[in-house]
Amino acid sequence: MTDQEQVQANQTQPGRSIARKIIPIIGFLIGLALIGWCLNLAFSPENRQQITRLSQISSTSLVLLLGLSAASLALNGIIFWLTLRPVRKLRVLDLVAVNGIASFLSYLPFKLSVITRFAIHNKRDGMTILSIGAWMLAFAGVLLTVALTMVIVGVAMNGINGTLGMILVLGLPMVACGLVVAMAKVFSSRAGFSRLCFVAKPIGFILKKDLSHTRILHEVHAGFVMLASPVPVLGCGVLRIIDLVIQALRMFVAASVMGYPLTLGMAMLAAPVHFLLAVLSPFGIMGMREAFTTLLADNTGLLLNDPESSQTFAGVVLMVTAVEIIVNIAAAGLGFLILRPDRLLKKTPK
Repeated sequence: MTDQEQVQANQTQPGRSIARKIIPIIGFLIGLALIGWCLNLAFSPENRQQITRLSQISSTSLVLLLGLSAASLALNGIIFWLTLRPVRKLRVLDLVAVNGIASFLSYLPFKLSVITRFAIHNKRDGMTILSIGAWMLAFAGVLLTVALTMVIVGVAMNGINGTLGMILVLGLPMVACGLVVAMAKVFSSRAGFSRLCFVAKPIGFILKKDLSHTRILHEVHAGFVMLASPVPVLGCGVLRIIDLVIQALRMFVAASVMGYPLTLGMAMLAAPVHFLLAVLSPFGIMGMREAFTTLLADNTGLLLNDPESSQTFAGVVLMVTAVEIIVNIAAAGLGFLILRPDRLLKKTPK
């Protein structure tokens, strides 16, 4: 790099740094604005009957909603544990605790939930940043495979209804997981590492570096080892389906409380859509998933059993969010007591 290029880089760096700080805040504020929009819809004159129903919610329905949210939170921690198991064995309770803390932080900007996961596993479990990244990508690979397959099946069938619809929406994600295992096996063995080195050669040529002797390629290879393990991946697929069924039941119960005409089959489509919007949101989950799930429900008819209903889906997703926040706060507190992440600050990162 020439002196002139170095000066230009130094001049542009502050601008980039400021942008990285401002953009998450803007996204968070947009999320809050979207929550406000959802609240405005939920408390509109057309939904007064829904609000009345909410004030009369039974203790049974409330406990059921809290229980379903807690079960979903625990299942996601177990899925993290099972994804990593082919290359590293950690305590399942610890991963459920980490997931509780990270789930609460996912409402905030700056991707604090992701940063927290990396920090805890780096300092507490001695994992490198690259190995954690490979693990997270493997976890995301199974997650997206199952959830996207369920959404595609649901949209293709214009809703998930009947025995055939349920068989397809529960069976095809497992077929997709099997394909993921088959594709990952191409790069998971010793011969697979050689193939990975061959694929990475163009990148190494550009960087003027032999990547086969670098840690990054070995960590990427570990990710393929995770995805090529049939029992953990298929087990994660089953648990992810169970998790989305639990989320669908949670949405169905919330809709019943609010008097919204949502069938269980439609909830089976709404749940993965709601979940994917949370996962794919670049600014934290607050507001983004609620607003876009509501827009999908109110404007496409896919999630509504009665197309002529004037009621909006906003009240349902807001109820789900409110219950989820309560559970996540409690889970974060328990996770903190189990992990004591404050003690980790004294340790030196690996």
